[in-house]
Parts: sequence; structure tokens; C-alpha cells
Amino acid sequence: MTASRRTRLLGVLVALVALLAVGLPTPAAQAGTAVDARADERTADTAFASSRRVTGFAVRGSGGPGTLRVFSGRVLPAADQAPVVLQRWTAGSWVAVARSRTSAGGGFELRARPDALGNRQYRVVAPAWYGRPWVASRVLDEGAYGDLTRVLAGVPCLGAAAMDPRDQPCSNPDLSGTIRPDPRRTGWKKDTGGAFSCYVGGADERVRSCRYGSRSKDALRVAVTGDSHGAMSLPGLRDAAGRLNWRLDTYVAMGCLLADPGPKDHVCHERRKDLLRRLVAGRYDVVVVTGYRETGATPDAMAVAWRRLQEAGTLVVAISDNPTMSESSLTCATSARTVRAALACRTPRDVALATPDPLRRTHNLVPGSVLVDTTSLMCTPSACRPVVGHVMAYRDRHHLSATMSRTLAPYWLDRIAAAL
Repeated sequence: MTASRRTRLLGVLVALVALLAVGLPTPAAQAGTAVDARADERTADTAFASSRRVTGFAVRGSGGPGTLRVFSGRVLPAADQAPVVLQRWTAGSWVAVARSRTSAGGGFELRARPDALGNRQYRVVAPAWYGRPWVASRVLDEGAYGDLTRVLAGVPCLGAAAMDPRDQPCSNPDLSGTIRPDPRRTGWKKDTGGAFSCYVGGADERVRSCRYGSRSKDALRVAVTGDSHGAMSLPGLRDAAGRLNWRLDTYVAMGCLLADPGPKDHVCHERRKDLLRRLVAGRYDVVVVTGYRETGATPDAMAVAWRRLQEAGTLVVAISDNPTMSESSLTCATSARTVRAALACRTPRDVALATPDPLRRTHNLVPGSVLVDTTSLMCTPSACRPVVGHVMAYRDRHHLSATMSRTLAPYWLDRIAAAL
């Protein structure tokens, strides 16, 4: 038998297998349809691969590392006891994490337990018959975060945790000890935690970008943009990024919050145009926006930029601005000798929040965006304090301290992770 004849016969056999995989032919096809014996192997391969697919791929379960996930779906055409493999993207390649076989209807369930914080990509592959190419499902981006307020928490009842209603021990706080940083010492105003190491001033300067956290190819791509208040969100976010498998890029600069660039003669036009272009081109999974409530950017202008990011497939998350303290409450805090004395230092809540936060209004204008509001972790129903849970929460009337930012970060991250 010649080589060409062997090739043609092999093509016929493969084509017949593909037809059987799809199902038996109809009576009309049995009577009048002939198989083209000249079909080459490439055509047969294509017919075979297209006849097999994984459908309904989904995952059940949630929680932190070690919590069971069940990945399920069907391999079509249905085949009993066909092998299926669950793979996870790790260190630049797909690695098998679970194996099983299909039921008579082609259904399968594969079980795995995420072993670390952060998102990982999973897929199911079904080896095709007779050595033909494997058929892969779509990719699922699955996170294992758990309750980050527990996972990333620092000292119990410190800072924001002291206001967490779930922490029963904090309902009767220890009023002894010292405030950190001590507001009676001159250094308390310098508690920035390196927040401004990648920060620029003037609106005529291009926003710098610095990268922190995970370098893994499967890292969640996150950007943080804002003004000096955005910079003060970084100490806690930056410190946790690596543990969460987040690649964190910063875009923080004085003024000119992310918004529609506006008229060409506007002072913020070039910066906003460049910033929006870079954020869209970065194809981020999440863009976190925060800024001073007295910004010049209007909700309508900010909504234009947010929608543009959404069109690029990005989740937009706004962290609402912190309350603003009165001068008298800061003066009170800098003279407080004890934590008990610092409890008397307060700004009425309606005064601290008197200026509306435009991020809230923008969130209402942009369906699908997420608003993270932790005001309740800094204020009671009647007052907001510059000292929260033994922490000097402010560096001045409206800038958070790095120490306070780090205690708020688990709550910010927990709510962002829940939205992914």
C-alpha cells in the first residue's frame, strides 16, 4: 500500500470517528450522504476538535485558602468515563491540580483547595480520543481571600479595628497605653509611610507610575489613582499587594483627579488625557480611585472617565474620602496625655462630612462601579475623632496618617475582593 493511500484511508477513519462523536446520522443522511475519501488529515482534525467542547464550566464555594472549591461542567458530545483535568496557571504554565472522569451524560466535578491568598486562573481540559488535540474550557479567575479583616489584621483593637462592631473585645476598649504616633511629639505630622515616594506636584507634570506587589504572570492587575489622599491610601494597600497576588501600579499626583480631560485650555487637560490613556492601555482588572472631597473634578466629568475604563473591562472602585477634622479637635489631640483624654477630642459628624464627597455622586452615575465607605470605622453616629483606637489618625485636618491607613487597608481590601 502506498504512503498516499495510507494517508487517505487514515483521513476517512478520522472523519468517521468525528461523525460518531457528534452522533449517528439522520435517515436522510444514511440514504444519500457519502464520505469524501479525499479529505485530508488537517480537515479531519478540525472537524474532530470542533465536535468536542466543555460547556457550563463554573465553580462553587468561596472563602480563604484551604476552602473547598468544586469546578463543574459537561464535556460534549457526552462520553462516559472520559478523562478531565483541572489545571491552574502557575509560574508561567498550566499545572494539573485535580483529575476525574465524566459521568454517562458527560458531566464532571473536580475539587481543589486554593493554597494561597489572591486570584488564580483555572481551566478544565478534556483529552480527545485517539491522540487528537485536547479541548479546553474557558478560563475562570478564581480568588481565595477569606475575610481579609482577619487575615491582614495587625494589633487587636488598633485603629479601625477598634470601631469594628464584630470585635467584641473592642467594645470595652483599654484606655491605658499611648497614642501612636504620639501627637505630643513633633514627628506625628511626618507619619506618611513612604506614601509620597512616587508622587508629583504641579498639574503640568506627567503622573509617575511605580509598581509594587506580585511579579507573577497571573497576578491581579490593580492601579491606584488619586491626589494626596490617594497617596495616603497606599501604605496599607502596597504592603498587602504581594500577599494577595496583586500587581499594584500607582498613579498619584497633586490635584487633577481622574476625569474627562475637558477643554484643551483647562489646566488639567493634558494630565487627565495622558492618565486616562495609560489606565485604559494598562488593561487593569481593577482601578481604585480616591481623592480629597474638595477636588475641582465634577461627578459628571469623573463619570466619563470611569465609563471609559469599564468599556475596557476594568472594575472601578472608589474609596470614599475620609472625614475632615476641625482645628480645635487637632489641638485637643496634640495636648492629650492619655487615650482616655483623647476621647474628648472630636469634630461633630455633620461638620466633618459637611462637604459632599463627589466620589459618592459619581458612583451613583456609573452603574457597575463599587463604592468602599469606611466612615463608620472613624466616626460614631454623632462625632468623628482624630484619635481612633490608640492611633493618631491624622497628620493634619484632612490627611490620614500612615498608621491609620494601614489599619483601614484590610477593610478596603476585603470590600474590593468581595466585588471581584
